Amino acid sequence: RALMESSGSEKLPDDVPEIILGCEAAFRFRIDEDPDLEKLCIEGTKTLLLELPFGDWTEYEADTVSAIAVDRGLDVVLAHFERFPGFRSGSPVARRLASLPVTLQVNAEDLLPLMTRGKVLDLFRRRNVPLLGSDAHNLTDRAPNLDEGRAMIRKKLGEEILAQSDRNAARLLGLDEV
Repeated sequence: RALMESSGSEKLPDDVPEIILGCEAAFRFRIDEDPDLEKLCIEGTKTLLLELPFGDWTEYEADTVSAIAVDRGLDVVLAHFERFPGFRSGSPVARRLASLPVTLQVNAEDLLPLMTRGKVLDLFRRRNVPLLGSDAHNLTDRAPNLDEGRAMIRKKLGEEILAQSDRNAARLLGLDEV
């Protein structure tokens, strides 16, 4: 909003959300050694949204994520953790990743179908309350669905769990608590 307004464009309506630049970084070999890794963090933070490889994770992925979080001191958010085979199978490496000082992010779309809802809700019950995302790509087949996901959390787990997830997101974005 501030960038658009300072560039001489018309004033934006008050209900337009603030836009914070960031990326979803793809895991790659030796990413933990990249001297420019901090440039991939969400603007104004030390928060790195990291997407692990799709497939079976090995100790290499866990060691690398640990190095980024512990040695580099970045706040690592593992993007759509619930989608990966390692999480779904309950592999030892997935358990190790979830035990690291990282934040897990899950997508609202996996809270909606009965078939995937249980495991995602279990993450909210047992873990340091994951972040909720939409992974929206467009307004048709990958439309934003945060309202539906938030409603499911509120219905199944209560308002306090939802509020805790919001507080975690605010902390990682360097915002005042919501």
